[in-house]
Amino acid sequence: MGVYVCGGVCGAHLNPSVTIALALFGDFDKRKVVPYILVQMVAGFCAAALAYAMYYNLFADAVAATAGDPAKLTALAGVFCTFPHPKITFFQAFFVELVITAVLMCLIYALVDGRNTAPKGNLGGLLIGLLVALIGASFGPLTGFAMNAARDFGPRLFAALAGWGTDVMTGYPLNDNLSLSYFLVPLIAPIIADLMGPEVALIDPGRETALAARDALASAGLLREGRAGTARYYVSDTTESFAQLSDWFLGEYAGGPVTRISVDGYPVEQGAST
Repeated sequence: MGVYVCGGVCGAHLNPSVTIALALFGDFDKRKVVPYILVQMVAGFCAAALAYAMYYNLFADAVAATAGDPAKLTALAGVFCTFPHPKITFFQAFFVELVITAVLMCLIYALVDGRNTAPKGNLGGLLIGLLVALIGASFGPLTGFAMNAARDFGPRLFAALAGWGTDVMTGYPLNDNLSLSYFLVPLIAPIIADLMGPEVALIDPGRETALAARDALASAGLLREGRAGTARYYVSDTTESFAQLSDWFLGEYAGGPVTRISVDGYPVEQGAST
């Protein structure tokens, strides 16, 4: 649902792994990475706070029912964040999160790759949601399938501040096999995995976005291709359509040597593509 609500506004990354991967492998502005991730973390924290406020009386009763048992109290915090199965180790949990997040990222990119049989219309968000549900059903019992540093760390931090304390960060009362604090697993493993997913998919989502923008503008009659000898260039008759094409796209992915683009008849020189 988040994809449909904010996809047209901010791209609906919803996940630091997606933001970092798009900055590294796509055309997402690297200057926006840190602000995006901070907002994602704050959003997770606020969502947990909202859920706690709505269920406050029930949480109070549930906490009282634990009778001070650290394991039961920490397990209750599983409403907000993830914890590993009691039988697996820290590094096994790290490996699980690494693999399932890489699979998630790979398939997200595969779904948006125009060279594949990509879903038509606005089905992408629905299929990504089903993909997350499938991964959760398959691997959830191992680590809780965080796959998203923001959706785990933000709520985990809230739980720690709301009375669960440091146990919710370490996870020790629930698992004697943890050699390090468990909060590091869903915080770091998904971010490392986002470097693997696009490589596995062997695609460049930024290129697909750029080519789709070019084709859409050309289909709408807002962009024309011209030639001067062997050089290729694109002519745009409106400032708006020119604004939709980045210098990066024109210089690298236009499909041939791009020498210039014209806005309202004014030529702007561009670097030749490789």
